[in-house]
Amino acid sequence: MAGNFIGLCDNAVGNNRITIPARFKKDFAPSAKDTVVITLGQDDDYLVIFPLDYWDELSKKFSSGNENQRRALKSYLNYADLQKLEPNGRIRVKSDIMKLAGIERDITIKGEGGYITVWDYSKFHSFRDNTREAVKNNKETDLFL
Repeated sequence: MAGNFIGLCDNAVGNNRITIPARFKKDFAPSAKDTVVITLGQDDDYLVIFPLDYWDELSKKFSSGNENQRRALKSYLNYADLQKLEPNGRIRVKSDIMKLAGIERDITIKGEGGYITVWDYSKFHSFRDNTREAVKNNKETDLFL
């Protein structure tokens, strides 16, 4: 199973390719076979990169799950693309899903545990700041009390 991707890395898109950070690349399990599924995120604000082994597990679970899970899987499949990691850690991303996610050049790559998200740099930092502010203003969400 895929590693535990945690952290952020700012980067840039070049020739429709995104470079997976080295610290994330080393966490890919051999069962992923250096292959990923790239798709549009649920809110059309970002891309999702699933290592192949994680994708296989998720798609089996969602295809036999409840209606919301089956709908989510269909949504992911609408834009899904299977790509092999290049030796330097880069992957090709279709321009149509980058455009839908609002990604042009500067990006933030974020570890999400079993998968990775790719955001437009400005959009991510605005989202993160707004989310943090909402959590600070709602003490009921403090998990560490």
